[in-house]
Amino acid sequence: MPKDHPVIPLAYDWDLGENIKPGMDQNLKTLGAVCQIGVKSKSSDAPDDPQNGDMYIHNGDESWPEGESGDVMARIEGEWVAFTPRLGWLAYVSDDGELCVYDDGWAVIAST
Repeated sequence: MPKDHPVIPLAYDWDLGENIKPGMDQNLKTLGAVCQIGVKSKSSDAPDDPQNGDMYIHNGDESWPEGESGDVMARIEGEWVAFTPRLGWLAYVSDDGELCVYDDGWAVIAST
């Protein structure tokens, strides 16, 4: 069984001979979503016609099929995947032109 990374939700340290494909596939999806986070909005409800690669910050509205308020929501392979942010994560919010940092909630640290 692999171990869970304490900072980024990634698996590592598989046993020799263990099938790593499912875990590695998930690692790559996670890295694609949480490295260089750029979201469309942190205040909108779930979009009606999302496209793969769309990302939002969950606003707490019940229109989201999963996740919780503050989660980074990524559309991957036709499904919403929720990532619980960790201390220090940065996200650029394009509709507001803001750079936000996560510290027990998203806070604006710069705007354009």
